[in-house]
This record gives sequence, structure tokens and C-alpha cells, in this order.
Amino acid sequence: MEVATVDMIPVSALSVIVPAQFPHIVHLAVGKGSGFFEVWICNISGQKFDKIIPCDWHSQIVTGLAWAFDGKILHTCSQDNFVRCWILNGSSLCEVPIPSNNSWSEKLNRSSRRICFLLWCGSVPWKSCDYLGS
Repeated sequence: MEVATVDMIPVSALSVIVPAQFPHIVHLAVGKGSGFFEVWICNISGQKFDKIIPCDWHSQIVTGLAWAFDGKILHTCSQDNFVRCWILNGSSLCEVPIPSNNSWSEKLNRSSRRICFLLWCGSVPWKSCDYLGS
């Protein structure tokens, strides 16, 4: 196996998961400085790599990626002040709305000078937001 540079856009975030039901499969999400991100599905036993590109992406640098629900859901966040949710279905990645009953999502959209961490512990979201001074 060989690693090669595909483009000159810097990688800004990575997230990897090995689904429990498929221990020979690795899901790798790669965020870029351009707001673009891609998902690689790697079959370790067959040494096969499939690249999945969403039809939409962020407008600024991807600052975080987090897999949830054993590799079925990917959450992305960016300096464009959006957290987005994607469902991995076979060889496609489709955006789905995040439920609006979360009070923290409203706070995220109000400030462009914030730092947020969103982690998934099993199926429970854990979040921490800190607003930076003006």
C-alpha cells in the first residue's frame, strides 16, 4: 500500500471508526481547509478503498468530524458556524436535519467567535461550548 498526495488542500480534521458489526471495515472522514470533506470506506481484508463525496459541504474550514451510531451517522462542524449531520447509506452520504429542540444549536448560530466540541459517547451527545471574547 502506498500513500500519495491527491491535492494540496490541507487536512483540517480526521475521524475514524471501525463498526462493531464489520470489524474488517474502517470508516475514515477527512475534513479539509476548503470546507470540503470526504469519507473513505476501507475494506481491510480485501484492500479495497471507496471514496464517498457528499453533494454539499461547508463553505469554510472543517473544524470537527465525529462518527455516531457505529459509523452510520457523521457530524461535521466548520468555521461557517454550522453543525451538519450526514447519514451514510451504502455508497452515498446524505445530509439530514439536526433536531431543533436542542437549545445549544441555537447558541451555535448566534456567535461566530466560539469554540465547540461535540463528541458522541455511544448514542448520547456530549457538548461543550465556550464563547470567545470580542
